[in-house]
Amino acid sequence: MITLKNVQVSFHEQQILRDVSYVFEDHLFYLITARNGAGKTTLLNTIANLVPYNGDITFNLKSDDFFYIPHDYQFIPHMTGMDYYNLYWSLWESKADLTEIITALKINDFINKKISEYSLGMRQLFVLGLYLVSDTQLWMMDELNNGLDNENLNVLLEQLRIAKKAQRTILFVTHQTEDVSRLADIVVDLTGGTLHERMA
Repeated sequence: MITLKNVQVSFHEQQILRDVSYVFEDHLFYLITARNGAGKTTLLNTIANLVPYNGDITFNLKSDDFFYIPHDYQFIPHMTGMDYYNLYWSLWESKADLTEIITALKINDFINKKISEYSLGMRQLFVLGLYLVSDTQLWMMDELNNGLDNENLNVLLEQLRIAKKAQRTILFVTHQTEDVSRLADIVVDLTGGTLHERMA
C-alpha cells in the first residue's frame, strides 16, 4: 500500500501536484492517465522520492521491494543490456531466471549490444526485462508502451497479464491507454494537479 497525504510538488513556481491525497492498494493494477506534461512522471518520481515535495508518503513495504525506471533514465551507453541484467539481478538478490526472461521478451538478438545502439522499441523491451529481473512486489512503470510496434506491445501486455496474475501491485503511467486499459483494475486521471479515480 502507498498512501499519499496532502502531497504538493512545484517547479519554478508552477504547482504540478496540488494537495494530492490518495491510497494505492496492494495487488491492484492502476492505470494512471493524463495528457503529456500534466505531471504523470512527476507523480512517480515523487512516490520514489526523486523530487522534493511537501506532504506525507508512506509505504507498507521495504524500499527494495519496489522497482521504478523513469522513462528518461540515462543508462551508461557503453554497457550492454546483459551487463545491466546481471547487475540488477545481483543488487536485488533476484531469483529470476535471466535466460527465461530474455526468451520471453524475444530480445536475444540485441541484449548483448551496447545500450547506445538500442532503438526506442528495443530500449522499452530491455527496461521491461529489468522489472522482471527485479522480481519485486510493486512496479511503477512510466510510458512503457510508448514506441512499441504491435508485436512488441503484445509482449508487454502478456508480461503485464502474468504480473497481474501474480498479484503484483502495478502503477502504469501512460497517455496511450487503449491497449493497457483492458488490464487495469482502477483508472486514475491526473488533471489539474489532482487524482480522480474511476473504475476500469
